[in-house]
Amino acid sequence: MIWLAPGESCVLYTDGVVDAPGEPRGEPFGQSRLVTLLTEYAGRPAALIAERIGQRTGDWSDSADQDDLAVLIITARPLPEA
Repeated sequence: MIWLAPGESCVLYTDGVVDAPGEPRGEPFGQSRLVTLLTEYAGRPAALIAERIGQRTGDWSDSADQDDLAVLIITARPLPEA
């Protein structure tokens, strides 16, 4: 079980995100680029983050034949004001 604090997100993705080949020499997009992107968009709406992941991996990829790419982002709602 994973517990998220209010406002925290859990990002699930297929290998097509980190394995997307790009330049130079077919280098994959990789986890470090994904972490950088997630840090850049921390606190933003889940739909925007998912869109940016798709956009950046698409821009990165040098191949017309991309592997599957799926992203699911779950964000815990902030607690209501008491």
